[in-house]
Parts: sequence; structure tokens; C-alpha cells
Amino acid sequence: MQWLDNRNDAKITNDLYTPMVAAMEKCGCDTCKEILKHKDHIVKRSQWIVGGDGASR
Repeated sequence: MQWLDNRNDAKITNDLYTPMVAAMEKCGCDTCKEILKHKDHIVKRSQWIVGGDGASR
């Protein structure tokens, strides 16, 4: 629940990453195994758009 409530917060999802992955690895059920295949998506990603001087022309 804590991850869902804070899924758009990079710091909180980063703090939750290690205990979540450890718990899912310990569990070992099929659902956790499937989530672990995509564990790089647990931490909120930031997107940067960079443009030069010609970007607004």
C-alpha cells in the first residue's frame, strides 16, 4: 500500500525498493516472481527533455 500511495515519488520508491525486492524474493510465489522480472520499474523514473536554442523555432 505504501508503494501505491507514493508511486510518483522517486525518493520514497527508491527507499522502498530494497525491502520490497527482498520480501518478494523470500516469498517466491508466482506473482512475486513475475513482478521481480520487472523490478527495475519499482523506482519512479524521471524523464528529462532537453532542447537547444533551435527547439522553439
